[in-house]
Amino acid sequence: MHRSFAPSTPFTRFAPFTRFTPFTRFAVPFWLGVFAVLAVINIGPSAALAQHSQHLTASDVSIRATAPGMTMTGGYGTIMNKGDAPETLIAVHVDFAVKGEIHTMIHDNGVMKMRQMTGGLEVPAGEMAVLKPGDKHLMFIGVKQTLVPGTRFDVKLEFASGLTKIVTGHVKKPADIKVEGPDDRHSHGHSGSD
Repeated sequence: MHRSFAPSTPFTRFAPFTRFTPFTRFAVPFWLGVFAVLAVINIGPSAALAQHSQHLTASDVSIRATAPGMTMTGGYGTIMNKGDAPETLIAVHVDFAVKGEIHTMIHDNGVMKMRQMTGGLEVPAGEMAVLKPGDKHLMFIGVKQTLVPGTRFDVKLEFASGLTKIVTGHVKKPADIKVEGPDDRHSHGHSGSD
């Protein structure tokens, strides 16, 4: 008796695994579903958060230079909220100081005093918050080193919504610190301690 055999190919060797059996009809959709869920978990939230944060922009921060022995200094800049809902700056983090706070200046019996904004700084939808000398500003407490003009540091801004922004802080002489907001397009020099 003569038997004929079909030529063997790499495809025919694995032919049994390519047939749709009851098992494969279940397994293939199952694993495809698992991969889809993993993709959403690993990619979806981060992509959504990145897209959500695009409405919030912050300028670099001007940090007032310090003399040897000074333990506090101020930071200034702007935050723009192009979104449809308010954002609130609740914290600021740097490596060169023990802590960062958000402060404002108030009149108390004819005397200007500095106060911490414990509820944070709200940036209304479609508006810009201006952090400038003599007004709302960042305050760095427990400065660990003398801050020399020209030095740069990372400044991390944290918002109540969970968003964070990392901007560059530039150490400057007081006279070189200039901040422009929508209501005052002229430059500001500053030599105080706030």
